[in-house]
Amino acid sequence: MEKLISVLIPTRGRPTEFINSINSLIDNANNIDNIEIIVGVDNDDDTMKNISEKNTQNYIKYVSTDRGNGYADLHIKYNNLFRYSKATWILCWSDDCVIVTKNWDLEIQRLDKLNKICIPKLNLWTVALTHRKIPEIWNGIGHNLFLDNWYNEAGEKLGLHEACKIEVRHMH
Repeated sequence: MEKLISVLIPTRGRPTEFINSINSLIDNANNIDNIEIIVGVDNDDDTMKNISEKNTQNYIKYVSTDRGNGYADLHIKYNNLFRYSKATWILCWSDDCVIVTKNWDLEIQRLDKLNKICIPKLNLWTVALTHRKIPEIWNGIGHNLFLDNWYNEAGEKLGLHEACKIEVRHMH
């Protein structure tokens, strides 16, 4: 079965935040079988590598990544993780965010036929949600550090922006 949602999460050195973030995605989903979580773990981050070795649920895939220039290369990490995704919708997620909306995946299912960029309702813009056709056309998830803002701006200017009834909290 094809997954509906790929959640892409680059992470480094925040094990507690990461676990809380993952748990919020899983616990608030209506059907976890529709979701794949793809986690990028820096190959020099032993703490996060240990967590990845202990968490082996079949809907979570861990990918070893180069550290690069840290936050300045975040868009590169998302693009690398995108290569592993198979789902229709792509959620670029932050390891220090939690999803508050119960059955959040049903909201994405509702949007599935729209083929529009969608930005979740946030207290801060820190994640981006899009139909996979958009990054396929644009040759990648994003090409700059602030891809969440980039998606929001591009969506508005191209008339592709669609509000989404998903609440996310940035916990930093």
